[in-house]
Amino acid sequence: MPARRAGPSRRGAPGPRSGSVSARPGTTQPPWDSTGGGGRDGQRRQGQITTTDPRALEREVELRRARLVGTIDELTARVAPSALKEAGINGAKARVRTFATHRDGSLRVERVAAVAVAVLGVTTFVVVRAVRKRR
Repeated sequence: MPARRAGPSRRGAPGPRSGSVSARPGTTQPPWDSTGGGGRDGQRRQGQITTTDPRALEREVELRRARLVGTIDELTARVAPSALKEAGINGAKARVRTFATHRDGSLRVERVAAVAVAVLGVTTFVVVRAVRKRR
């Protein structure tokens, strides 16, 4: 594969390596520049600061800091061991409930009976094996 040249493209427009990064085709404003008019159709892009007033900048930084602290607290709560344990238990209960009941809430007797027989068989096997080892 041939290497790409740095500099202008074939049409003479500035290329991506010529020092000009385009946010959208046809513009030369970099996506991190906060002096522009926002995203598509004049909407403000998320994370863009459009003011140079020091007090407004301080307020914006404080608001973002507060949102970040809230996000970190939420993530910390989600990955706490007690929360993970609770989520695991609730998920297991839900799986058992959907396995053992119909959508209308009635019991699926055939499934419950099959599980009961399997548990009884395993228990019988373990007991018989333990009794044979003692002899």
